[in-house]
Amino acid sequence: MLQQDTLFANRYQLRSLIGRGGFSEVWLAHDTWTDLDIAIKVYAPGQGLDNDGLREFCQELASVHHLTHHNLLKPDHVDQWENMPYLIMEYCPKGALSKQVGKLSEEQIWRVLHDVATGLAYLHSNDIVHQDIKPDNILIDESGNYRITDFGISTKARTTLRKSMLGASTSGGTMAYMGPERFSAQPAPTKASDIWSLGAMIYELITGDVPFGEIGGGMQKNGAEIPDITKPISPALTHVIHLMLARETWDRPTADTLATWAANPSLIKPTASASSRPTQRQTDTSSSTSSATTTARPTQRVNTPPSQPKPIVITPQSDSRPVATPKIPPTPHQKKSKAWKVLITIIILIASAVGGYGFYSYVQTRNRVRAKYSKAVMVCYTKLNEIDTNKPQTIIDICNEGGVTRALDPNVLCGAYCLGIQLHELDHSKYLDHLEGQNIRDLWNDKKQKTIQTLRKQQKKEYDVWGPTDLYYEYNDKIKEIEELKL
Repeated sequence: MLQQDTLFANRYQLRSLIGRGGFSEVWLAHDTWTDLDIAIKVYAPGQGLDNDGLREFCQELASVHHLTHHNLLKPDHVDQWENMPYLIMEYCPKGALSKQVGKLSEEQIWRVLHDVATGLAYLHSNDIVHQDIKPDNILIDESGNYRITDFGISTKARTTLRKSMLGASTSGGTMAYMGPERFSAQPAPTKASDIWSLGAMIYELITGDVPFGEIGGGMQKNGAEIPDITKPISPALTHVIHLMLARETWDRPTADTLATWAANPSLIKPTASASSRPTQRQTDTSSSTSSATTTARPTQRVNTPPSQPKPIVITPQSDSRPVATPKIPPTPHQKKSKAWKVLITIIILIASAVGGYGFYSYVQTRNRVRAKYSKAVMVCYTKLNEIDTNKPQTIIDICNEGGVTRALDPNVLCGAYCLGIQLHELDHSKYLDHLEGQNIRDLWNDKKQKTIQTLRKQQKKEYDVWGPTDLYYEYNDKIKEIEELKL
């Protein structure tokens, strides 16, 4: 590891260690050329990277060199020394947000949420997922602005760095701030993953601890609920935190929406609290009261006329003895008819058994297809984020990577295909030739109509809860785009 007073790169005098992560160190240093204090972030300190790792790391940083935003802390200079990549950045004397955990007022919390969400919205608009939002990666400049650092490093580059560091984290981020989807079979981070990390960070700033401990979203994936916030905060802020920490990625707001809410919290309309709804005990009590009331009511008497005495009928005794009825043997026709009835009964029983087994097999097959369809959907949802639009993969290739083969029901491929169009606006003509099965057009149109119906329900829900927000009008554009899609 690096030592204090080292003359790094024959230019920067290391003065004090500011922070240390899984595969990097941040130092306060003095630039002996310009006589300025700067912050220097050194990756793979001590060990360094090989030539391939250096080339890959530099390519990653070059891909974000054009990004400029007042809520991002962009490096002023990128270089390497003794195979250790490093960044020269503006020194923020107020330090990282981690020093403010548990010390901020609600007004300051809204400011943090606004600045970080604004920076994330800019990154997401450039198709960049930060992957490691946490207090240590949010710095405070001299003007009090909160600025995101350590962005633009992909999962592949992080893997290269981890391999060079002994004891580095095995995940593509800090586990305590990783959402539940990062613990699935397809753990690729998405933009919604950054939103969950931001929610965990805001929760920590208020309570002093992350919501699910060091395991992060892994506990939520296994059924754990979001812990209550005991600190006195507004219902609006509580509601926003719960939305950011939603288990399903599609239930979380976008960074743009969060920035808008944080700038004007009055736009947020939290749902009714549980205390305003009748509890189970109240319901039981009211039912008991209603039952008691019903029991206490006098029953209405029905006056019925007295029954008349039945007349006694005396039959005269007969002198004749009863004569036994002789048994008539069945005719051949009756025997044949009885045999047919038995045969028909046996056929009905066999047909019922076969039909029952067939229905059981149908249900089992349908459930297996549904399970494979869900798997195909999840594969598309995670894998399509990594598609290079200049070299698109086919849906077949994507499904095969997740263990889903061509032999699946056409509904599976069609569903995954439509999901790809809906989420990523892919050119569907490139993949049409790869779909197999009968009635693909009918299946596609059916999926298209169901998707539109789902979006309309979500739009209505958005209007009922929040009113005519920007997201409400975005649904109109999305529905129009899907309606115009044709095979």
